[in-house]
Amino acid sequence: MVTAAPKYRAKNRQLLLLNVLHRRILVTLEQRIGQLEKRCRRLTGMLMGTMAVATFLILGGAAQNSATSSLQTQKLEIVDGNGGVRIRLGKADEGYGVVIYDEQGRFRATLTDAPRGAVMSVSKGDGGIKLMAMEGVAGLSVRDSTGNPRAVVQVTQDKAEIALRDQQNETVFSAPIEK
Repeated sequence: MVTAAPKYRAKNRQLLLLNVLHRRILVTLEQRIGQLEKRCRRLTGMLMGTMAVATFLILGGAAQNSATSSLQTQKLEIVDGNGGVRIRLGKADEGYGVVIYDEQGRFRATLTDAPRGAVMSVSKGDGGIKLMAMEGVAGLSVRDSTGNPRAVVQVTQDKAEIALRDQQNETVFSAPIEK
């Protein structure tokens, strides 16, 4: 029995050592799991907070950008890629209207209303057309490349007139029509 006791004690020491080691490992694993759970809770809280802020910003931004019933300005200009004005909505001569320009900034079309009357005109290349409606008279003119009227139709309450003009603006044909 003398020989068995040291073996038994050696085995007990080994078991005791394994038990202590096992406890340290378990404690270390338990600590690590606890730290990971704590970190997970923190990250979950941060994620929820971020989502709440994002929701607030999205909903708050949507409320600020809601449609309004009117937009007021004195002039609105639409420009091309080079910054040149292509369309202007606002003051035009003595009235207000829409004016359209080409790439070189030359007037090409307009629709305006002024105290003396309303005018719509279009030009491209070597000619143009102008429609006018004034108090007591309405008219249509077709213009050449220099802007001179070459064909004119005017209508009043009492009469209508058609006139054709040459390059020097002299009337070459006229046909007044009386009622």
